[in-house]
Amino acid sequence: MSSKTVYTEDEVTAAANTAAYRARVATVLTLLAEDYPGGVVGATLTDIMKDYGIIQPPEGEEESDG
Repeated sequence: MSSKTVYTEDEVTAAANTAAYRARVATVLTLLAEDYPGGVVGATLTDIMKDYGIIQPPEGEEESDG
């Protein structure tokens, strides 16, 4: 027998609003990174993508922690 979690309307609304907020923030950050590729936003997003293996650092570039 499986149990089902039932969420209230307020919980569903809060989750949907949070997801929409995060999507908008991600979109804005992506636009900033595209407009200012040499800026801190672009560098930070590149670092995050490297951390998660989405992109690979150029050959010969070493990882640094600071």
